Amino acid sequence: MVAAQRLRRRMRHTDHKLRDEYLAHSPVAKLHIGGGPRCLEGWLNADIALLPGVVQMDATQPFPFVDGVFNYIFTEHMIEHVPFQDGSRMLRECHRVLRTDGIIRITTPNLVSIVGLFTTNPSPAQQRYMNWFCKAAIAPDCPATPANAINAMFRLWGHQFIYDEETLAATLRRAGFKEISRHPLTESEHQELRNLENVQRYPVGLLEFESLALEARK
Repeated sequence: MVAAQRLRRRMRHTDHKLRDEYLAHSPVAKLHIGGGPRCLEGWLNADIALLPGVVQMDATQPFPFVDGVFNYIFTEHMIEHVPFQDGSRMLRECHRVLRTDGIIRITTPNLVSIVGLFTTNPSPAQQRYMNWFCKAAIAPDCPATPANAINAMFRLWGHQFIYDEETLAATLRRAGFKEISRHPLTESEHQELRNLENVQRYPVGLLEFESLALEARK
């Protein structure tokens, strides 16, 4: 018990040092939420896991930052892993810690793309996604059917709530955001928000097929 308490105190001290040093030396402050071991250079990286050089943070709880300290926030394929109410709470915290006119960029699976697989005449992009996804996510000999791909998306990776554009935009507005816009992966009007998505984790074009990226302003 004592050893565990000492470890938690040591972790908090390390997190506070990472946070304070980053904010003290970053005139343009950028928060990356839920990237796991994938750290973005020039960003303060935060994740629920205990990782070197990463602030340990449960994004469903109050963030360990004062109001209005970040210019940009980016989170990729994370919000779908928490229940809807927790995701809404996370977006309210993002709004709180952004500076006035700060921008958030959220990339997440697109429900429209996923349920659209259930068609009698899949497009080449849909068929390619099912072929790869079923074999990679379920088993090499898995039949590439819409049912298998959709079940894998919803159940295998701990997904809790899959958004479409309308629902995610409405949730952002309720959190206080405005000027909500959709963008292709890796593209943005803001230099700081370009080329952030981890497109290498899927074969070429498949993450773009699966994903939805929205930006919004505080």
